[in-house]
Amino acid sequence: SIFCPITKDKFTGRIIKDVELVFERGVLDLHRIKASKNRDDVVKSFKQAMRVDQQTRKTLRTLNVAELGIGCNPKITRSIGYILTDEKVVGSVHVAFGNNFSYGGTSRSAMHWDFVTVPKVTMVAHLEDGGERTVIKNGKVCKPGV
Repeated sequence: SIFCPITKDKFTGRIIKDVELVFERGVLDLHRIKASKNRDDVVKSFKQAMRVDQQTRKTLRTLNVAELGIGCNPKITRSIGYILTDEKVVGSVHVAFGNNFSYGGTSRSAMHWDFVTVPKVTMVAHLEDGGERTVIKNGKVCKPGV
C-alpha cells in the first residue's frame, strides 16, 4: 500500500486528501481505496479511465502499477503541488498507475496518475517467497540485504 497526503483528481481537478491505495501483484484494488476527502472522486476517475480503456485497448492496464520512483533530489524538500517536482522530494516514493508507454513501458491506458508519499517514508517490498525486504527506511535507500 501507499499513503499520499494530497493529490488532485485527474478528471475533476478536486483535491483528494489522505489517500491510501492498496495494490497486490502490481494491480490497484479499487475496493480498498481510502481517503479523508473526496474518496469517491478517485474511484470514479479510475472507473472512467477503465471504461475508455475497455473500448480502446485489447488489455486493460488502467489499474496496473506503471511507475515506481524514489525521490532523490536533496534540493527538493517539500511538495508544492506540481507533480514533476513533487515526485522528486528527497526521501519520498511515488507510484503511478495506468500508462507508461510514452517512456518505454508496455502499459497503455488513458490514465497515468502519480501518488507521492511524504518525505522520510519507509518502503517494504513483500516478496513472492513470503519474505520482505526494506527498500527505504525513514527516507534513506537501504543497501541490499539490510
